[in-house]
Amino acid sequence: EGCPTDVVVDTQFPVYPPAYGGGLAYAKAKGDELWVAVLEKAYAKVLGRYSDLNGGQPGDALSDLTGFPAYSLPGKGTRDPDGLWAELLRRQAEGFLFCACVPDTPNTDYQKTVGIVEGHAYAVLDVRAVGGHRLLQIRNPWGNSVEWTGAWSDHWPGWTPTLRAAVAGTDRGLGVFWMALEDFLMYYTSVQFVALRKGWTQSHCQGLLSLPSPSVFRFVLPASTSVVVTVHQPRLGAVAVRFCVLEEAKGAPVGGSSQVFDPSAALSTERLNLEPRAYVVLVEAYPNTATDRLPAPCIVEVCSPLPAPITPAAGTPPGPRHFLLPGFAKRYGVCGKCTLGLGPDHLSALHKSWHPWCWVCCQCGQPIKGEFFDDKGLPLCQTCEQKDQAAEAPHCTQCHLPITGQYVEAFGGKWHPHCFLCCVCHDAIHGPYVAVQGRPAHPQCAQAAAVGG
Repeated sequence: EGCPTDVVVDTQFPVYPPAYGGGLAYAKAKGDELWVAVLEKAYAKVLGRYSDLNGGQPGDALSDLTGFPAYSLPGKGTRDPDGLWAELLRRQAEGFLFCACVPDTPNTDYQKTVGIVEGHAYAVLDVRAVGGHRLLQIRNPWGNSVEWTGAWSDHWPGWTPTLRAAVAGTDRGLGVFWMALEDFLMYYTSVQFVALRKGWTQSHCQGLLSLPSPSVFRFVLPASTSVVVTVHQPRLGAVAVRFCVLEEAKGAPVGGSSQVFDPSAALSTERLNLEPRAYVVLVEAYPNTATDRLPAPCIVEVCSPLPAPITPAAGTPPGPRHFLLPGFAKRYGVCGKCTLGLGPDHLSALHKSWHPWCWVCCQCGQPIKGEFFDDKGLPLCQTCEQKDQAAEAPHCTQCHLPITGQYVEAFGGKWHPHCFLCCVCHDAIHGPYVAVQGRPAHPQCAQAAAVGG
């Protein structure tokens, strides 16, 4: 789970009784080596018993052996085979380790039909393009003749001298075979990547995830260097988190996981090229995490060619802008208000995109919920729109309030229909009218008032 752990074991191992041939009962190496049995016993001691070792992901095992984080991408059923291939090529150039899994499939026997073992893990040794074909070199860890028998296998009739020359020098013995990406995606449900970085040092710091405040960590780089930051959690029961790495002095994000909360047991940044400064890591748990799951343990790891010890730190809660990571602008565009890069949860309106916290009225600055109006390309709330209409509307000569509907125009002014009343009897005027001291009146009321006066 991200941090090296010393486990002391004795030299007693489970063995078969003599009647069943003796020898180690569980995992063993070929020959007289004992390291596999020793490692297995250490796992059993950590987990509680040997029976708890049944099954698991090969990427997790490689992560435990190397100390570097692992992540997985879908294989069979993926909607983006081109993206998977690009990731394989990119990570192979960086020295990552790969493995792949074949699930158990009811009512089938792939081993008999195509040489692929179900419920089994494989190593991916190489990926390369050959003659316009995308190929993976795969190894069955059994190291025997149980191999893929389809296209690009050892005895495939489609091999030509040119194709053979393209993969010359890659024969690695029994159990190793080539396979096209399209065939690979028919059987292997996932590819697991282990971010191996040879020669890099790792520093770790334990923390607790809680709400509402984030967990805060700090590290200082003595010189310009590359860094990868990873947040580890227990593989069983990880809570959804996100994290960002900030330059301490400026509070500006230099990397992180994402704006999206993710329950993965290990979340890593890409390789960050950083200057010699102090940096802060903010780890935030999903706000709606059940309270009985918190506080939850986590470990933050800083991996770098140079030592960069990481320690707990105090800090203020992260704001949404801290998670606007470099590269978001290229991926998602920029906000129509602040012009900073957008995240995956942006809004679209008025032919632009907006941060959720930037979707506010351009006049009063209050968040807009529901109906809005276009004010020269910026959002205007309903309340401010009504105020604008009132300010631009003519005002009633009688009550001096704005007129937003029908009106009566008379005596050089405008009147609400309900304000256009006879100044003598005070009833509504629906027909002819005359002026009495500049005010409207029924003709008969004006005449009676003159006679009476």
